[in-house]
Amino acid sequence: MDHGRSMLGIEKKDHMDLTLEFEGRGLNALTNLDPDEYEMKTKKKAEVVVAQSGPRMAHIYTLTEQQEKIFEALCDIESVEFIFFRRGNEVFVSDESDVFSLEEYEFGAEYPKAFERVLGLMFNERCGGLRSYC
Repeated sequence: MDHGRSMLGIEKKDHMDLTLEFEGRGLNALTNLDPDEYEMKTKKKAEVVVAQSGPRMAHIYTLTEQQEKIFEALCDIESVEFIFFRRGNEVFVSDESDVFSLEEYEFGAEYPKAFERVLGLMFNERCGGLRSYC
């Protein structure tokens, strides 16, 4: 959410590959490839696209009906701090404790204007339905 403006930590958990994390959880994940090219090269059906947009932020696009499994995988990854997703016109945020409506979530001073920034991202015409913020 900070668009890479803060330094990453030095711990191993602060430097991970979401594609490998998904693969380790039985999901066929790709990045920097188009799904058809991925399927042709690997002979596997692509399920998740990870589009890294900074050192602390990634856009996650689901290509199959595996949204629940992808969400559970993201919740299980220690480095993922927030997961934002839409259901209809409502935006939700999941943190380490629970799922909340974005309107009722308190981000604190660490994330200035978080509500407005998240809404802008989630309702951008190019936005998919599930995003992860590490």
